[in-house]
Amino acid sequence: MVKNLQMVPLLIAGFLMLSTPLFALGLSIDQLRQSADKGNPVAQYKLANSFFNGRGIVRNKTEALAWYMKAAENGYINAQYRLGVIYQTGNGAPKNYKKALSWYLKAAAMGYAGAQNNLGKMYEKGEGIEQNVVSPVIILRLTYGVHGQEGEGIPPEEATYLLLNQK
Repeated sequence: MVKNLQMVPLLIAGFLMLSTPLFALGLSIDQLRQSADKGNPVAQYKLANSFFNGRGIVRNKTEALAWYMKAAENGYINAQYRLGVIYQTGNGAPKNYKKALSWYLKAAAMGYAGAQNNLGKMYEKGEGIEQNVVSPVIILRLTYGVHGQEGEGIPPEEATYLLLNQK
């Protein structure tokens, strides 16, 4: 019984460490920043998340936006999607549907289902682009395919081409 009680603080400490992304990576904020400064897009994204959510560091959405941008420009698909969300919702930067659309298109072209979904909703609502009910169908085909099975969609580059070259 005494042995089990002695384990409780260790279990709590372990849970707290694993619930923080930085600890899950085994990196301190300083180590994460060093890796991000060297151009590591995963570290840039994790650092952006830390700033955005205030985990392990003071919350700073301006700094988060800058790190998301670096990760996205380095081709990190999660950052591209996150920038789409930020610009679509205005949470972290002023609302800008054109920028949201641009980032969603990049992530959607790489097969990111969340970006494809949000892109379809933007077309359907006419947010940042002329309202179009055909475009969401193309995006749904990209994600779910003709028969409704995820992963059976048309190739991402074909869907992106169709979206950008509609008349």
